[in-house]
Amino acid sequence: MIYKNSYLIWRVMMRVLVTGGYGFIGSFVAERFYKEGHDVFIIDNLATGKKENITFKHKGYILDVEDSNCEEIFRASRFDIVVHLAADSPTVHSIDTRREVLGLTNILSLSKKYMVKQVVYASSAEVYGPVNETLLSEESHCDPVTPIGMNKWFGELYISKWSELNGFPVLVYRMSDVYGPKQGVTSEGMIAKFIKSSLNNSELIVAGNGEQTGDYIFVEDVADAIYKGVIHNHSGVYNLSSNQDISMNELNKTLQPTCSVPGITYAQKENGNPVHSSLDNSKLQKDFDWFPPTSLKEGLEKTYDWYWITAQAASTLPNEHKESKLASMLTKLFSKVEIVALFAFMFTLSALFQQKIEVLDFKLLFIVLGTVLLGRERSIPTIGIGVLWYIVENLMQGREIVSLLYHNNTIAVIAVYIFVGLTLSYVIDKKNQVIKQAKKDLDASEERYQFMYSVYEDVRTVKEELQHQVLYTENSVGVISDIVKRLDSMEPEDIFVSAVGVIEEVMKTEEVAIYSVNDEQSFLRLVAKSKHPNAYIPSFIDAEAESEFYDLLSSKKLFINSTFNENLPLMMAPVMDGEKVSAVICLYQADFENLTLQYQNLFTTVVGLISSALSRADEYVFATNSERYVEGTNVLNAEFLDRILKVKQQAKETLNMDYTLLNIKFSIHNFSDTINNLQRSLRKTDYIGLNENNELVILLSNTNEDNAEVVKNRLSRNNIFILEQTNSNAVLA
Repeated sequence: MIYKNSYLIWRVMMRVLVTGGYGFIGSFVAERFYKEGHDVFIIDNLATGKKENITFKHKGYILDVEDSNCEEIFRASRFDIVVHLAADSPTVHSIDTRREVLGLTNILSLSKKYMVKQVVYASSAEVYGPVNETLLSEESHCDPVTPIGMNKWFGELYISKWSELNGFPVLVYRMSDVYGPKQGVTSEGMIAKFIKSSLNNSELIVAGNGEQTGDYIFVEDVADAIYKGVIHNHSGVYNLSSNQDISMNELNKTLQPTCSVPGITYAQKENGNPVHSSLDNSKLQKDFDWFPPTSLKEGLEKTYDWYWITAQAASTLPNEHKESKLASMLTKLFSKVEIVALFAFMFTLSALFQQKIEVLDFKLLFIVLGTVLLGRERSIPTIGIGVLWYIVENLMQGREIVSLLYHNNTIAVIAVYIFVGLTLSYVIDKKNQVIKQAKKDLDASEERYQFMYSVYEDVRTVKEELQHQVLYTENSVGVISDIVKRLDSMEPEDIFVSAVGVIEEVMKTEEVAIYSVNDEQSFLRLVAKSKHPNAYIPSFIDAEAESEFYDLLSSKKLFINSTFNENLPLMMAPVMDGEKVSAVICLYQADFENLTLQYQNLFTTVVGLISSALSRADEYVFATNSERYVEGTNVLNAEFLDRILKVKQQAKETLNMDYTLLNIKFSIHNFSDTINNLQRSLRKTDYIGLNENNELVILLSNTNEDNAEVVKNRLSRNNIFILEQTNSNAVLA
């Protein structure tokens, strides 16, 4: 299988943003990506979501998706994938259309601006409207009548045109009735209603006669489908459903073993709800190789268990409600006590000092203090008490009520009380509003500062991690640079031997092989391999008989063993010489946790360095042909033969690569014929040369004693005879 199909099993580390990630579906989607090893980010305003829905490591921002601060998050985080799930609950009868549209347009524009690779949009089955079809496909007519359906349909239309104009891939899921844990005790979904009625031992109200059907899909299956859509890099519209319709009455029977309700009341069906419908998910199954693995029975059991645990944990809520109600009553009572206490204090002062301080009006002082200290809301009661105090005081002095009220002096005093009280109330209220607005602006600035600081901290953390990787980790630039210095050689044989050690150290593996490729691009012969005793590495490979090797030589691209075929290398990469493949580097073993895109890129980088080193060496060999070979032949002179022999000896010591040296009987008169016969009988990886005693020798690469006998027999048939044979084991001994 070629590299383009390997995406299915190689774990590409992505930065994934889930809007609405603290909600019902969003929390499961976020968890699914986290379990696959991706970095998860969440934007949620907590309108329906809860932070406790997420228990794994992530980065969360409490924001509306239409908020301008979202751009700072996109700029700092550089997401690969955005899953847009933020929306009002699909069970409510009205939603904020303005927020829905602004949120969607903001997410799409930021995704394009900051080069997000893919956006996923959660739509709804309600876009089809009240169509009573057995199976609704993606091509079925859409005629939504509910607010959520109309908003989602508008969102799809906007995405379709926006994607067309911008060439940006968007994956849209039309979800059927999703159920499962974390759906919330306030959810209006039918399954949630049924389970809540069972737990509360209350009667269940069903719209219609119970024969209308629904298509129910478990929330974990939804998360799995979204994840698979992302890793397959698909776009377009897909129905996301269980592909099964079940009536309310059938659902009741299915739930009975798990939970039961005291009774069911059938009410009038709401307009806009279809009687029979389910979504056809065959397109999703075909393109994603996906099907909903959770049966309805299994999903209902998991959902009921969650609701039961949640209900047990929430059993203390009534006491908390009572405590909050009592606190509210005490607050109201205390506000009244404050006025009474102030009045009692001022009345006492008036009784003690009024005759001594006749110029001071304690009633007016009470109104002023009451308005200043207790605020605008209690200024009217304060003014009323002050006026009543004045009237009662005059009545106690013997004045008639009628004459008192019609006396000009009384009217003037009361008018002053009212004017002073209301004026002070207005001034103080104005001052409080200014202070409140200033505090609000300060809080907003502080909130933005904290937000920007949190983004800064995230960026700094990532920067420090990258800096540490570049400078100090085992795969850092400096470490790799030190390792690949071993490739600084001008002899191809030396580079092949050194390359095995380089790949082993950089890739953390013990099974590496390098094969040379013949000119016909049909045969591979081993030139270097790891020393690992348990490694099975073939000495030669017939590419025409092995389709994977043939495809590699044809496509000249990296090969990934995505099926984990034990008879094939885990990874293979070609080494190019112009338009032809000159060698193939094979990696046979790696730890599973290393199978990431970074590991793959590292292998590609190392192969590139080896290719560059071999290119330099080939250029050197070509430039030194006159010095390297006996004039007019491909026979190495003594100096260069000795160099290659030393490389072979090193390969034997470090990699246990055998070689054999054969002394050939020849006459100076038939030297050219002997050389021609030898060249026809030998492999591309073998060498012919003259040693320091001017003897003609053959250096057989990767050849033990048994293999050498085969070569000797082939040579003898061409009238070429061996004077002496030296094996690598004998040399070491």
